[in-house]
Amino acid sequence: MAGGVKERWIDTNDDKGTFHLYKTEDVQSVLDELKANSDDVARVRGTTQTSGKKLGTIPNLVAVQWAKEWNVNCYGKEWLALAGKRIKTDPNWRHLRASG
Repeated sequence: MAGGVKERWIDTNDDKGTFHLYKTEDVQSVLDELKANSDDVARVRGTTQTSGKKLGTIPNLVAVQWAKEWNVNCYGKEWLALAGKRIKTDPNWRHLRASG
């Protein structure tokens, strides 16, 4: 899966001693996995379905960003429903879809 989250601390060189924190995540492996495994069976917690077509894979930083945006617990039932809808319908996130 993803190569992990990397943090970079940048000194602002001001008189207050403040820093900026930048977080990045290499998601190429996620995109490669989606392409290679587009027909994998997805097991989604909290649903009555035991199998189905995989919707996609969401990098950790994106998952946390969405949870904050929606003010829900990351990977909770509400988050799963909202993330599934976003992956299926939002063209800005189509690259996270398992197929088309």
